[in-house]
Amino acid sequence: RIAYQYRNADPLRGGSATISIQDGAANVGLQFGCNTADSAPAGRAVCFFPPSALPPAFQPAAATLDHARTLGTLAPGQTVAASVNVAVAANATCGAPLAVQYVGSVDRVASSMRASTVLDQRIGGGNACQPLPQCAPDLSAVPLPARRDGAFTNLSRLGNGILAFTIPNGNQWSLAGTWFTGRRDHSPEWFTFQGDFGDRRASAQAPVELRRFRQVSSTPFAVEASLVGSGQITYITPSDLVFTWTLNGVAGGERMISAYGTTRPPNERTGAWFNPGESGWGALIDDHFLPGSVADQVIYNYIFDAQGQPVWTLGGLANLNGGLMQQRVFFPHCPTCPALPDFGSLPAGTSTTSYSSLTTGTHSTNIVLPAPLSGSWIRNNLPIQMLTVPQPSQSP
Repeated sequence: RIAYQYRNADPLRGGSATISIQDGAANVGLQFGCNTADSAPAGRAVCFFPPSALPPAFQPAAATLDHARTLGTLAPGQTVAASVNVAVAANATCGAPLAVQYVGSVDRVASSMRASTVLDQRIGGGNACQPLPQCAPDLSAVPLPARRDGAFTNLSRLGNGILAFTIPNGNQWSLAGTWFTGRRDHSPEWFTFQGDFGDRRASAQAPVELRRFRQVSSTPFAVEASLVGSGQITYITPSDLVFTWTLNGVAGGERMISAYGTTRPPNERTGAWFNPGESGWGALIDDHFLPGSVADQVIYNYIFDAQGQPVWTLGGLANLNGGLMQQRVFFPHCPTCPALPDFGSLPAGTSTTSYSSLTTGTHSTNIVLPAPLSGSWIRNNLPIQMLTVPQPSQSP
């Protein structure tokens, strides 16, 4: 905490003062007042807190959205009113800020990101709080939704997608996964996301943080992560979701569905897999049946190029028990770029996977990135294990 305390006041009581803080390079600052009369009267204290250590009275009250709102078909220029149910955490502090933000609207083709605050109040409306526990929803009879982890994509904007994995802990669920996309020059790139639903019976939305990784050392293997954005993943059904984000200051959104359908084997290895000795890269697996009951295992390898930048490859095999799989590099559009049918793919080598159980195995990669990319990813029979939680039909 940084505190300015004014025991006595100058004649203008702050009217000719700048009250602020800034970094050493004077590039980032936070201002309380600038030549503002009565901003520093006698007895005033001005305190600056880091967002992670706000006093209880200023910590935002935890609130959850019960489910996404679908608006139906709208004509150009048409408006529609929608109501949402927001649940405030039972342990919210009286007087704590409570805000609800409209992020934007998303359909199968496009998005309109017009962020605005639609509710900005304090718990209790600034007066004494009178808790009414009888108004709290009874969740004991509300079932948890089905889990449908794996790959999600927008069929109208093929080339981008996420692999999302729900992580249940009783009724409290978390969400983690990887966003496979591209840069403006169409070179592949990936980001990770992670967040919490809270009580999944009452919340369909997980606010997530977006992070970008880069490799900083080969021996020993090491990566570092940087926070590059935030977003929301809101489930409409277990196989239909809306992903909205702000990445590097640019907002966007897509509605995505399960990329490979919902027909799944009884014991699937869908999940995030990694090698404990080289945490920072790995393989994401989606097991499923294609039309005609054809078994198909898809593996996304999230790795790094010769410059340590994140790249990814994708392959598929008609064998749920692993084996030699051809890998390809894809060159998709960036998240907010127009979806033009000009992206392609090039061969990038192979990966070989074998399994000793439902959640353990070995993974080899013989990946050579084609031009204009550079670098290779060679790994031989490294032990891998599932990092996420198997689907309900599975048992480790």
